[in-house]
Amino acid sequence: MKRIRITTDAGSGLFWLVSALLVCYGASQLGLGSATDPGSGFIFFWSGLTLALLALVLIASPTADTNAADRQVIGTDWRKVLLVLA
Repeated sequence: MKRIRITTDAGSGLFWLVSALLVCYGASQLGLGSATDPGSGFIFFWSGLTLALLALVLIASPTADTNAADRQVIGTDWRKVLLVLA
């Protein structure tokens, strides 16, 4: 029997899943409406649902058999980071 460890990816995925479910709940309280006549919470509901889907992907990804050394970042090229920020 294999024991599954909760990694930081799974922990942050769980945080985002709970946040997404709260967004969906709040949006449903505002009123969803329909596709042709959207209510106040329509876009928030679908945004929360998309976030929940991405969080589930994040939670499921560490359970795959990957070596932690394969995912380790070797170094950061600060010139590229500063170029993107500029």
